[in-house]
Formats: sequence, structure tokens, C-alpha cells
Amino acid sequence: MLASLQTSGCLFSQVSRENAPCDSDDICDEGQVCDPELNICVPEAIASSGGDMSTGTDTGMSMSAESGSGSMSAGDGDGDMSTTVGDGDGDMSTTVGDGDGDGDGDGDGDGDGDGDATVCGDDAATGDEVCDGADLAGSDCTTLGFASGTLACATTCDAFDTAACVPIASCGDSIIDAGEGEVCDGNNVGSESCLSQGFDEGALGCDASCTNFDTSACSYICGDDGIDPGEVCDGSDVGSETCASQGFDEGTLGCAVGCDGYDTSACGYTCGDDGIDPGEACDGTDLGTTTCESLGFASGTLGCSDVCGFDTSGCVPIASCGDGTIDMGEVCDGANVGSETCASQGFDEGTLACDTSCTSFDTSACGYTCGDDGIDPGETCDGSDVGSESCVTQGFDEGTLGCNVGCDGYDVSGCGYVCGDNGIDPG
Repeated sequence: MLASLQTSGCLFSQVSRENAPCDSDDICDEGQVCDPELNICVPEAIASSGGDMSTGTDTGMSMSAESGSGSMSAGDGDGDMSTTVGDGDGDMSTTVGDGDGDGDGDGDGDGDGDGDATVCGDDAATGDEVCDGADLAGSDCTTLGFASGTLACATTCDAFDTAACVPIASCGDSIIDAGEGEVCDGNNVGSESCLSQGFDEGALGCDASCTNFDTSACSYICGDDGIDPGEVCDGSDVGSETCASQGFDEGTLGCAVGCDGYDTSACGYTCGDDGIDPGEACDGTDLGTTTCESLGFASGTLGCSDVCGFDTSGCVPIASCGDGTIDMGEVCDGANVGSETCASQGFDEGTLACDTSCTSFDTSACGYTCGDDGIDPGETCDGSDVGSESCVTQGFDEGTLGCNVGCDGYDVSGCGYVCGDNGIDPG
């Protein structure tokens, strides 16, 4: 509560108008101006500074001179020069008491009137900050028009730091702008070549972005005995592959002329290893699922030959023998002996026939020619061919042994004895 004191008849010395309400500089003392924000007289040096104009806690008495008469009003205990409001905040606002001393009425002490406490460096972009530390407010180098790079925030939080951003390169001018991320430009590939990129030959190019080389015209040489990318093998170089790894039993693996596959022409299989390989019908005891019956026989035991083909000699033919048709398992049938003859069976003459089982030939009508000077089976001798026999082996002393006309005995008519050999001979 303010107590008004009547001062008529009292004499006061003039009081300074510093911190007194004003609406123009004319009201203030010399060296003072009227602060347009606070509407009080302040020294020119601190005009519009927004600072606390408190002169300390007052004594409970203020003095003013107005229209030649003095008046006194009770102090308000807040340390400022306001004579009408006691708000306890120490600033010169005569309408708001917010307790922060900055006179803007928002209570945050920063004088901007927005009520928040903005601090640069706390990694949180608030208020009028463009960014703050790691908080880039969703921006990066590309959103700011750069090609790439790492965006940062200025230490003042009022701007971005684009020093580490990579500008959009001028790709296509045949000038390699290394600082802009180019490794080549147009036909300019610097000192690089297909060879330096790991190829054997060709012309190195530059891609449309100038950030990578175009190796589509680079290639490798097939036939240099070295496996290059895209090659399965090359010349004698087949890597760790062998005929065995390709499924064969033996041989030397080669490489196809195009380096795109293996040459297995020198690889092969072993017949007799009891395993059926490609090109083999059977191998040793391995007959697969084949039997005499599956080959058209009535029964029997199927075998495998030494060339890995089926041996049907142990199979029993189906009883169709006698129909004159040589069926599977038959070597002949009735009078049908195929292309066979007595001669093909080792005889000199005669008529070849088929036995009743159709599995072998009947050679009973086949024979040999007596008189052809060759001893055939069943002949003792033939013409001049008496084998190792002679007149002496037949018990004579001398002469020439012959063969009878039936080839079934010797002709000793040309043999004789010697008289006077001191041995009694027949006759």
C-alpha cells in the first residue's frame, strides 16, 4: 500500500530522471535517452540494452518533481525505479512481473519472448537455430544440392558447414575432377587401362557417372594357360579338376578350345572294375537290373563279357526252337543255320545242320576230304602226309611210307628189308 505525502511548502532539490517513465528523449536528463522498448530514461551507453536497470533494493521512498510540486510514494521493494508497480523482478517493466529480469514477460531469461531456453551445442536444434551439433534438422549434403559428402553444423548453430560435401561434378568435359569424385571423364581414363584393371586386352572406357571405369570392352585371352574370370579352364590349366572329378575312371583331362568347358576325349572308363560306366552294358558282376528274362530268354544265368557286354550263354531260350527263325539266344533253328557252313566250322565238306536245342550246330554231316595231303581230324594220314611216321617206325629197314586210299591207315608197299644186315627180317 502506497502512502501519499503532502509536500506543499517543502523545498526539494531536483531528482535525476534516470529510469523515469518517458515517451521521448526530451523528458530525460542530459546524457540520457528514452528507451523505446522500456519507455524509461536510461544512460545513452546502455540504451536499448535490455539489461536490468535495478539500482538495488530501494529504501521504501522515491522522489519525483512534477509541475513544480514534489510528491513522495512508498517504495515497492523490487530494486527498480518504477514508482507505480512493485513486481519483484528487478526489471523496468511496469506491466509484467515474470521474475526473470529481462523485461520480455516470458520467464526464460533470454529476452526473445518465445518462452524456450535455446542453447547452441546441446545437439538439439530449437528456436531460431538452423542446426545444432549432430542435429541437422533432416538436412544432408544432397538436400543442399551437393553430389554427396558429410554435412556438419557450424559452431554458432546458425548455418550449415558444407566443407565436407562433394559438389556435383562436371562429368563429360573430359577433365578428371578428382576433388569432385571423378576417376575418369569421357575418353580420359588417366593412366589406367584394361591391363591395370586385371584384364588381358581391350580398350578401357568411362561410365556415364565418371565415378567408375567401363570394362565392357576389356577381355581375357583364351589359350594363355591361365584361368581368367569367365573361363572354366585355359589350355593345360584345368585347376584342380581331373578325369576322375568329371566322373571317369582314368585319363588326362583337357580344356575345350573356347575355355568354356573341359575336354574329356582323353578320359575313359575301366572295364572290369565291377561298376557300370557310360558306354558299358555291364561290368563284371554288375549287371544292373538286366536278367536273362529281361533279354527275352526263358530263364538262366546272365553273365558279362570281358568287353563289358552281356554274355547270354547261360540263358535258356524260350521254347520257340524249330520254327525256322533264329531267335534271341538261338544260333540256328531247323535248317536255318544263318550264314554258317561246314567250312566255317572247320570241315572240308558236308552239310551243316542245327541241333535240336537250337543253341549249337550239328556237324555230323560235315567231313574232311581224304587225298588233299593234309591230315584232318579222324584221318591217320592223307596222301603224302604221313605225319612223323616212316617205314622204319613201321618196322621196316628202308623204303617210302605211304597212305591208303581211305586215309585211315599207312601204305607199306614201298617199304622193305635189307638182306645181310645180320638180322632176320620177315620173308
